[in-house]
Amino acid sequence: MLKLSCHISIGERLQPFDFCTEIEVRSSYRNLTDTATITLPRQIRFEQDNIYLPDVELKDVVKPGDSVSIALGYDNELIEEFTGFVRAVHAELPIVIECEDAMYRLKRITVSKSWRSIQLRDMLREIVPTDIEIKTVDMQLGKFRIAKATVARVLSELRERYGLFSFFRNGVLHVGFAYSFAERNEHRYHFERNIVSSSLEYRERDHEPVEVRAISILSDNSRVEVTVGEPGGSSTTMHQYNIDDEETLRKLAEEFLERINTPRYQGTFTAFGSPSVQQGDIVDLQSSHYPDRQGRYLVEEVITTWGQSGFRRRIKPERYVG
Repeated sequence: MLKLSCHISIGERLQPFDFCTEIEVRSSYRNLTDTATITLPRQIRFEQDNIYLPDVELKDVVKPGDSVSIALGYDNELIEEFTGFVRAVHAELPIVIECEDAMYRLKRITVSKSWRSIQLRDMLREIVPTDIEIKTVDMQLGKFRIAKATVARVLSELRERYGLFSFFRNGVLHVGFAYSFAERNEHRYHFERNIVSSSLEYRERDHEPVEVRAISILSDNSRVEVTVGEPGGSSTTMHQYNIDDEETLRKLAEEFLERINTPRYQGTFTAFGSPSVQQGDIVDLQSSHYPDRQGRYLVEEVITTWGQSGFRRRIKPERYVG
């Protein structure tokens, strides 16, 4: 039987430890910030400078802003699942430590800048700390102004104005259009073998009207827009960059409409802690009972839990990719 293992490091005042009651890590490319919560046992002694101090209060040992690293696995074969910073400490019992990924830093840096014309990559490099690696699409923003806004708020504005998603993955800040990230792993899941439970529902082709609004942002910051599908139903927006031909944009929008209207699974499923699945990865769903429903999906969200109920991942497949 596999034995649960963990390794948690918090700040400099607390020695790393390999026990806790519960850990939850939430990660989604649709959310600006990944989060983690660490629940500690009711009876715990804190070690400081290799000396046990049973009467030390948690607030004197763990403070907001302390760095956090969480590695999880089985039989001491660990994979780092989360890095970030302490956001808050709840000292009542049970003790809960709330954490955020590196977006915690960007929420606390305020900038004021303006450019007559600026590349996205250059703008980010000017406002994001130099020790943070950035990977982004090549895109001309044109005129851009920041007035006393946090870096995180700027990233939110990029989402609102240009459809650019921002998130940290393995410590790297990614900024780009949804589904455009190439660094992803693929994992195969079989309903009758390695899926613990499932709330997935298989939806046949929608008969309700669906409309897609396609927006292409050009290098001079102007836009080309087309709409395909049937008006009056559910609506979704897709973004592209520097496609100035309406017919080309229309073709991409029609292909996107066909993909989202393809028979597919919707919902979530729960799997074991291994393999390590991240948002943005691909899951290949297989079934002996329903071989006609197999398919590959982009992972939108992963909620990882570790503790008394075992080591599990609740995975939300979002976009059918073939």
